[in-house]
Amino acid sequence: MVPMSAPSAVEARTGAVRRRRTRRTAVAATTAAGVVLVTTLLDRVPVRRQADLSHVAFGRPFAWVVQDQGLTPPLPYVSSFTSPWESPTSLQVSALVLDLALAVLVVSAGWALLRALRARRRVR
Repeated sequence: MVPMSAPSAVEARTGAVRRRRTRRTAVAATTAAGVVLVTTLLDRVPVRRQADLSHVAFGRPFAWVVQDQGLTPPLPYVSSFTSPWESPTSLQVSALVLDLALAVLVVSAGWALLRALRARRRVR
């Protein structure tokens, strides 16, 4: 059996940096997923015709949840997300992936900007 040598200072530092990046990526992805989900659930869609209620799309900037809302409200009407038990709901996975990717980029850019501003403040 070959004895294990202790990692060098460079290897230890590289491992710590890699773990921090992985943790930041996971936090950014989780935050982005939360933002995409909450904004979709709180989305409001104007409906002007009764026929539009058969295809109400939610999600920003790409609509990834589509509901067939069999309602008969007075028109014009502002529709919101309803229970999938009451309204047939379909998901468009490609639009969801695009929304998540865009949200991860925005969250990561925001954190990078904040880190740069904090580093600049420390230098002064």
